[in-house]
Amino acid sequence: MCLFRKILAGQAKDRPGSDEPGFLLFIIDDLSIYANALEQELALVPKTPSFLKDSNIYKTYLSLSQKDNDAILSHVTALELLGFFSGYGKNSVVEYYAINDAKIENTLYHSFNSAYEIGFVFCKGMRSTDINRTFNDILLAHKRIDDSVLLEALNTYYYKHHESFSELIIGEDAKKILLEYKDDAINYC
Repeated sequence: MCLFRKILAGQAKDRPGSDEPGFLLFIIDDLSIYANALEQELALVPKTPSFLKDSNIYKTYLSLSQKDNDAILSHVTALELLGFFSGYGKNSVVEYYAINDAKIENTLYHSFNSAYEIGFVFCKGMRSTDINRTFNDILLAHKRIDDSVLLEALNTYYYKHHESFSELIIGEDAKKILLEYKDDAINYC
């Protein structure tokens, strides 16, 4: 139990000097250290840009976060968030990983056991699969994903990474699919 809660519960008497007049200053100093640490931790989470706050992705992410703290945006949604796909517009389906299905309209749930088994990043204030996981996911789901999404994403990645896919870390099955789409993706307009 933290010192502040012990004080509120009247259990701080075991703390040396708790009956001295300077003890309150000691408590305030402890709280100040805690507040500084919390402020630094919150600074690590990027702020969501104001233009995104009206988007379907952001609103759905807020709903997901309230139902499952471990929710991670994924697949086509992650492509859009990471800047590899221009998006479908306001009525797009939001895909996510979570331990439990949040059962929110216009979402597609993918299960996982822990957020730490999925590579994720904070992007625009939201948790998303990282680039490698995102491309693995969309390549492996290529049969249900519109080819134009896959081609645009691969094309954008290719030109953002000095006309190469060499930095993309993907599994063997995903590599086979990448080879099928590679030439079309490079020439995609």
